[in-house]
Amino acid sequence: MNRTKPTETVQAPWPWILCLVGLDFFGMLAYQPSIALSVARDLAPLATALAVAFTLLLVLPIYWQLVAIAPEGRGAVGYLAGKIPGWRTKTVVLVLLGFAATQFVTTKSLAASDAAEHLIGNPAWHDRLAGITAAIARFGAAVESDWLRGFLASLDLQLMVSLVVALVGFAFWAVLRHGFTRLVLRIAAILVAAYLVLTAFVLCVCVADLAREPEPIARWADRITHAATLSGAGALRSIAGVCLWAVPSLAFVLGGFEMSMVVVPLIQARGDSPLERCNDRIRQARKLLTTAALAMSLYLLTSSFATSLLISETDRLPGAAAHNRALAWLAHAHLPQQYPWVSPWLGSTYDLATILVLTLAGASVMVGLKDLVPSFLLQFGMEFRWAHRVGATVLIFNAVVLVIVVWFDASVDALRGALSTSVLVLLAAAAFACRRDLAGPASLEQRLVSLLRRRYFAVGLLLVAGALVLSLLVYPRSLLIAIAFVVAILAVSIVSRSVRSVELRHEGFEFADDESRFLWDTLRYLDFRVLVPHRPGRRSLELKEESVRRWHRLPPETPVVFLEAEMGDPSNFGCRPKMRVVQDQGRVVLRISGCVSVAHVVSAVALELMRNRDMEIHFGWSDDSPMKANLNFVLFGQGNVPWMVREILRHAEPDPAKRPRIIMG
Repeated sequence: MNRTKPTETVQAPWPWILCLVGLDFFGMLAYQPSIALSVARDLAPLATALAVAFTLLLVLPIYWQLVAIAPEGRGAVGYLAGKIPGWRTKTVVLVLLGFAATQFVTTKSLAASDAAEHLIGNPAWHDRLAGITAAIARFGAAVESDWLRGFLASLDLQLMVSLVVALVGFAFWAVLRHGFTRLVLRIAAILVAAYLVLTAFVLCVCVADLAREPEPIARWADRITHAATLSGAGALRSIAGVCLWAVPSLAFVLGGFEMSMVVVPLIQARGDSPLERCNDRIRQARKLLTTAALAMSLYLLTSSFATSLLISETDRLPGAAAHNRALAWLAHAHLPQQYPWVSPWLGSTYDLATILVLTLAGASVMVGLKDLVPSFLLQFGMEFRWAHRVGATVLIFNAVVLVIVVWFDASVDALRGALSTSVLVLLAAAAFACRRDLAGPASLEQRLVSLLRRRYFAVGLLLVAGALVLSLLVYPRSLLIAIAFVVAILAVSIVSRSVRSVELRHEGFEFADDESRFLWDTLRYLDFRVLVPHRPGRRSLELKEESVRRWHRLPPETPVVFLEAEMGDPSNFGCRPKMRVVQDQGRVVLRISGCVSVAHVVSAVALELMRNRDMEIHFGWSDDSPMKANLNFVLFGQGNVPWMVREILRHAEPDPAKRPRIIMG
């Protein structure tokens, strides 16, 4: 019995869905200005402007194209999985799923860590947090377990509050576990609207202050000029180098684009036919992407400019009041100091809105993870059905969030590297998918346009690859978490696929023509009791029939059905092959193409032909060794057919009396 209800599919106009992805797009405003300051210092506005240009000129066009070629909500991973067959592609898809899991899990971990920063930095909570810390210290001293006492003693305030926020964030799962319902959309719209209004108010007041008293601008320009003077002739190159070096560190701001791909199916579309609705959904999704990118860019530029000019060097340092909460610091310290009419509660209100947005953003990306990773694993036969029913994969990922928070000491600065690296890997996959999709159309004009677009995406792929290399150079530790996810997914996938290899996994037949369908329906009710698999190319059907009748002692009057299987993509799990029923010199032959496994097709045909009568499957001996035969079955679907047919039938039909007999000789 299912312990979780299936995800409810709720569709809404794109502005509502924008509020949903806005949790991810705009929630990073809580920490992006501080990270830009720590990476580029006084050049933070210029580095942010370069990141915005990278977003609007490269990333946005990539996802514009991607939403057109993958409108079903599975992004570049789904496109590659559907267009390129074989185990190599499956492996690449699993690796990309590892990076997708890294992005979503680190997004939640980073959100919890920065929410803790805002909670700790709020003056109204200082006394309460001090009391909680003292209570935990007293409890740790009283426990008998040395391990627990040591663990509690190692908890600093940041790590402790981050773990509490992460655990509280799990409470949102009660709302989100059924998917993005209308209630979730309403909550997201209220929170995002309130957060953006508060942020806009803070930034507008700060910009107005700078326009009225431009001294901070002059001091900032003097610092840039002084640094350029010290650099001499290479000043512009030095400034450009710092900004370019900072861009990979700011790549985490692009994480919302991948989340946008997941929610594309939620966008309400109009049209009389599925094609019209699909095209309209693509148009609406592009409106969503463009609006989100432009709004995010405006907020990024304004916030980076205001924080760089109004926050002192001392307040930017790690552990200082503005570290990882620059906009909240402006709401707490700058605005009430400059404008007495600003309520002192503005800072606490802003902190509350930020914490709620970050917490819900972390929970929402886990829903995206639930809709993405397990569906691929189940499709590939690489997740157990019971695990998919109870949502075991997502529960494990939620537990991993706590592990990552502890591993990185709830450090926003440490987590940003892992997030940026995974975002850039998925962006590179998106650029590759877009370039591959642009095949040469018929007309000369279309071929020229396609060539230019392919070159554009090729250049984009090179730029993203360069940014990825820089990110790995800056954050070499960030690759460890991605590798851990990739290895875990690959290991679980291999084990699950091996265990599930004896499932029948038959989804029915497609027929080459109406005659084949009619003959197959007729065969199922005629008295054919012998099924003989035949491998074309080795022996003719005449010699095969003569050999089977002689060695298996079948009388001439016993009717025989021959089965010839042609392999398709053995890396696929589900099986819906195409059947053609023909007569060859009076012999009935089932020619089945597109098989993922010979044994599964033989089993499915035998069970269909059984129909409450005795049925026999006659095999000859194989020349392959048992080890080679088993490997051929798992990887290529062709080895050890008789034994695998026996196992598949045993799992598919518990009653031995209803199973076909298997005869070898």
